[in-house]
Amino acid sequence: MGDQASTDATSIEQLVQLLLTSKKQQLKQLCRTTIITKSAFADFILGSMGGLTPWNHRVRHREFVPEHLNITEEDKGAIVSNGVGRAGPRAQTFMNKIHAIFEERRLLSGHLFFTNDLSNWHLLYFDQRDISRHRNHWDGGSHIHLINHLWPNWTAQTIWDQFCSGNPQMAGAYHLRFRDERADI
Repeated sequence: MGDQASTDATSIEQLVQLLLTSKKQQLKQLCRTTIITKSAFADFILGSMGGLTPWNHRVRHREFVPEHLNITEEDKGAIVSNGVGRAGPRAQTFMNKIHAIFEERRLLSGHLFFTNDLSNWHLLYFDQRDISRHRNHWDGGSHIHLINHLWPNWTAQTIWDQFCSGNPQMAGAYHLRFRDERADI
């Protein structure tokens, strides 16, 4: 247990170092070498919420289901009219859609850390595919995305609005390795 506490403390220190970096090139380099643990991230969030860091914290969790997978009244009727037993073609189409929702939806989490004057802000965000250890789209494995005040075309408000509406597309965010210690057990 002592080793884990040491790892988390180091992870929090690395996260703080990332948030204090004032040059984008240095931030990029730090992102390549830093691993943030789930416990350290949670502790940092709690610290920010409790006023123990210079940053305030806002969080938003969202589910984004592609439009073509929205459940219609016709879909519901197909399963109801099918009754008990083997699924007919319309009911099977509905069940396939339900399965596809679990495969294609995005469960997004965004954490905005910001100082009172908004001069220093950071959005850390991810979906379930980003933090998955299996079939991860990034060669580095489990990760979270980081974008902050060093991106010239974003403000804390515009990035938060983008994250909170529609299916956010925030190109250019850096990848930050993420480790869920519970998954290592």
